[in-house]
Amino acid sequence: MSETNQSASDTNVGDILERAIELHRNGELTNAEWAYQEVLEHAPEHPDALHLLGVLAHQLGETDTAIERVQASLEHNPDQPSALNNLGNIFAGAKRSDEAIETYQKAIELRPDYAEAIHNLGNVFNDLDRLAESIDCFRRATELVQDDATTWSALGAAYEKVAQFDDAIQAFETACKVDDDAVSPLSRLGAIYRKLGRIEDAKAAYRSWLAIRPDDPIATHLLQACGETETPPERASADYVRSTFDSYAEDFDKSLEGLEYRVPDLLGDLADRFLADGDASDRTIVDLGCGTGLCGPRLRPLAKRVIGVDLSPNMLFYANQRETYDDLVESDLVEYLTGTEDQFDLILSADTLIYLGDLRATFTAAAKTLKDGGKMIFSLESLGDQESGGDFESGVEAGYRLMQSGRFAHHEDCVRAWLAEAGLEIELCQNATLRKEADSTIEGFLVVAKAETAQSKG
Repeated sequence: MSETNQSASDTNVGDILERAIELHRNGELTNAEWAYQEVLEHAPEHPDALHLLGVLAHQLGETDTAIERVQASLEHNPDQPSALNNLGNIFAGAKRSDEAIETYQKAIELRPDYAEAIHNLGNVFNDLDRLAESIDCFRRATELVQDDATTWSALGAAYEKVAQFDDAIQAFETACKVDDDAVSPLSRLGAIYRKLGRIEDAKAAYRSWLAIRPDDPIATHLLQACGETETPPERASADYVRSTFDSYAEDFDKSLEGLEYRVPDLLGDLADRFLADGDASDRTIVDLGCGTGLCGPRLRPLAKRVIGVDLSPNMLFYANQRETYDDLVESDLVEYLTGTEDQFDLILSADTLIYLGDLRATFTAAAKTLKDGGKMIFSLESLGDQESGGDFESGVEAGYRLMQSGRFAHHEDCVRAWLAEAGLEIELCQNATLRKEADSTIEGFLVVAKAETAQSKG
């Protein structure tokens, strides 16, 4: 090929690659893939085209193809920090942590000031609970790029994990200064201040949050939980519950690992015990507030049909992956019970009624949907054992209180009275330690109630 033709060919490849990148940026992935492939027709070993085809494959969920393509790019040109960083991201997304760490470290060796790769390496260390290494990475990244709110927030979260609260507060405050529209660091500041008992500081954080996003349901509810209003709400709003658990869904199960969370097993044991004499082949069970489906495996052997109900579509997505429910319904639990035509042998609710204060409507709706002799089994947090919210107003003659946690605690005597009013007979009510929270335990009680006869229901 003549020099003139070679130059024209190089120019043509460069133009095609530039067009492919533009299509990629605009989200036109199919057209971008065709354009990258066109580059490879002219230059089969073109490292940029191979690298970016790998990134595109990763975006499409084709992990093995993505790894193969980026590794091919690196074989032709090993000195590509950006390609190494992206390969690290692919390994991290596939939970191949050791390979991700090694790959990020290679990128950083080539480019010691590569803040993005250092941050990403910190993320992997954080996921592995290698927190000292994670903190070191995030600190290095903030030194290199001082105006990245995301990295400051990641540093704050890592400090929070190791209970270095002053350092966490400083990092989150810096994130807020760097990005005055960011609400995530304000959320974490509010949580830390509540944990430390610095309620006025927590209120200030939530007010700042609401100044950015007026009427945000999470900030509104948590400000109420800090005692901002004279009259507490009767329940957490549906928007608060949905928003909160949608954001927790992906990491929800992992977040419970260190909390000694026992409620699904405790209620599962009660379900085994109180349904032991029945015929599972004709039973229908509903799991109210099923979340990611932690109770599902305990309920599946007990019934022909198991239904999960939750307000959070993201939680229902993960519940569906367990393959233990016959139906999953996105709904408020009282609205579901009021509107359903099903009759249940068991209504189970694990740590869901703690987002409702006044439970009378819930118990009335439950009673109408239980078969004759059907059971309702649920957990609540104990008002008498919760001290942190003691200065705030209580609801319905001190039967419940909105705590600083954002959850409601209930008085056992009031719950007993409400169940009786609804026509539900208590068969068991026992105290239980539900989980850890910070340096303390959350105490509550478990209830098994039975529906009265059909005649009594009227």
